[in-house]
Amino acid sequence: MPAKTVGLAFQEMQTVLDTFRRNYIKVLEAALKCFEVGNLRVCKVYNGIPDLPTMARTALGLFNDIISEEAGLRGIGVIDLRVVCADPECYSDISSIEPSNHGAEQIAHAVKRSFS
Repeated sequence: MPAKTVGLAFQEMQTVLDTFRRNYIKVLEAALKCFEVGNLRVCKVYNGIPDLPTMARTALGLFNDIISEEAGLRGIGVIDLRVVCADPECYSDISSIEPSNHGAEQIAHAVKRSFS
């Protein structure tokens, strides 16, 4: 959506982020009804997608901040997929928003390590 100023763009984005936060809290609360906090992990969204526009990479940081904050408030472990999938080879050649086999292995290892 076009905005006349950066401030107006942030104002519009805040509405989206507030909605995401409300929905994410609902998801976390539902998950905590099914799993003990020590048996639950959430992941930040990876941003190393080779053809990801800068604007999207910047916006993902705002969503990842909410993920970290809300998980942290509940004592839920967080796996940062931005770190886990930092190499271009972690992303599929077929659909760059999906992990490749290598990326999936990296994610699986990170999940396993988070429970060690």
